[in-house]
Amino acid sequence: MKYQRWIKRGGFVAFLCLSSLVLKAQNQEQNLKLTLEQALEIALTESPTIQIADKQIEIKRFAKKEKIGNLLPNISGNASYQRTLKKQKFVFGGMPGMGNDSVPSASDAPAAVEVGMSNSFSAGFNISLPIVAPSLWKNVQLGTIDIEKAYESSRQSRLNMVKEVQDAYYNVLLAEDSYDVILKSYNQAKSNAQITAEQLKQGVVSEYDLIRAEVQVKNMEPNLLQAESAVALSRLKLATLLGLENMKIETTGSLNEYKKDMYAVALTQDENLENNTSLRQLDLEMKFMKKTLQMQHFMHIPTLAASFNYSYNSLADDFKFKNYNWFPFSTVGLTLQIPIFEGGVKYFQQKQTRAGIQTLALQRIDTKRNLNMQLQNAKDQINRTVKQIESTDGGVELAQKGLTIARKRYETGMGTFIELNDAEVALLQAELQRNQAIFEYLSAKTALENILGTFDYASYTKDKEN
Repeated sequence: MKYQRWIKRGGFVAFLCLSSLVLKAQNQEQNLKLTLEQALEIALTESPTIQIADKQIEIKRFAKKEKIGNLLPNISGNASYQRTLKKQKFVFGGMPGMGNDSVPSASDAPAAVEVGMSNSFSAGFNISLPIVAPSLWKNVQLGTIDIEKAYESSRQSRLNMVKEVQDAYYNVLLAEDSYDVILKSYNQAKSNAQITAEQLKQGVVSEYDLIRAEVQVKNMEPNLLQAESAVALSRLKLATLLGLENMKIETTGSLNEYKKDMYAVALTQDENLENNTSLRQLDLEMKFMKKTLQMQHFMHIPTLAASFNYSYNSLADDFKFKNYNWFPFSTVGLTLQIPIFEGGVKYFQQKQTRAGIQTLALQRIDTKRNLNMQLQNAKDQINRTVKQIESTDGGVELAQKGLTIARKRYETGMGTFIELNDAEVALLQAELQRNQAIFEYLSAKTALENILGTFDYASYTKDKEN
């Protein structure tokens, strides 16, 4: 019995250890480390917004095939059955050679004769084909433009998704780098407090310096907690945008790594708006409206259609189908429709379409003006932030030298704690300002790419498309 209890306890301990290992493995699996390129690939392939845009393209393709189907022959079968309740009667009288040619009396009235059968059967098929249908031809062209509009709408969704992911990713990097700067400053403040405590024991500094050093540590703690919260929130926003809210997202690199191409971006800024998705959608809408106007003009043109009918008919008073005689019947013909007057409906439709074209032209002018303003603002912000980054880099370097000198002076007793504290605050502010400048540069860069529509997102969805 004693050994059994030990075996049970050992099994229970082993179960706990195994469970902890499994939970640890699960927690590790929930952590996902992503580069910016991987985040973009996930967003561009798995986002419901992108999938909806692609479905719209598929819908427009089917709609175009539906329009093409209107130009193809229309074949339909038909079958009918009629039961005669009261047969039609014919009266034969007053015909030459049928009797006395004198005026008949009432008793000599001719007899009525019933004609027809009780049951009537018919079965066959009809074929119709439009030969001249200009409005249908233009309708097919409208379907092609609809597909182009759907493609451009999908492109806009992808460009907007790229901008959102980039902004969210850069926001995470800003929060992480700011947290690292504050954590480094916090650890340095703790180290200064320990050094001050040792110097107080040696009688080098006063108790006031120790109190000031400890207060500095306490003042840094709320900033550190706030920075930690900002990191968690920015990671959650990125994970939600990627549809990975159940996983812990971690980024790679830092903001400083994105400075290497800032001079090239500042020197090679483009001003061509031909790839801007808003303008391209307006141009496609204008093209669609013009084709619609042409289609409305063609609705005044006569249409010609061919038709063919072939059927079998049979009449009988019973339901003995094997004894029925079936008689074929067929026709072929042309139908010409000439529109003459419809109450001015088509005329006012054309008026509406022309007004819509004029509205789109004015809207395009206004949109281009706003885009030019946004473009100039993004370019100015890039140039300004590049200069700010250069300035803050120099400020960080000088602040670092000043802190090194202040720390040496303080450790040797030649400087005061106030000098050391001022040097640390100056370095903290310089590093935070540099991170903020880099973040603003990246935000302006993504805004410029979104306005110009030049981001090559196809490389991030190539594997899936293949």
